[in-house]
Amino acid sequence: MQELKEEFRKIHETSENPTEGLLSISEWLAKSSSIFTKSCQTIRNWFGEIIAFYERPYTIVNSDLSWRLLFIL
Repeated sequence: MQELKEEFRKIHETSENPTEGLLSISEWLAKSSSIFTKSCQTIRNWFGEIIAFYERPYTIVNSDLSWRLLFIL
């Protein structure tokens, strides 16, 4: 379980563009949905906003959303 959390953090820290973020998060969701059911549903509900973070990672709103997602896990 901890490995999946760290993998999610690594995606957040290393993805440099929307395509890379989309692919990485999609793969992570496929692996994690049985363990983190509610968290994965939250990520799916906010998927567009999360992917938008990789286009403009320095806005206050997107930064706040990303931190909240990290704390959900």
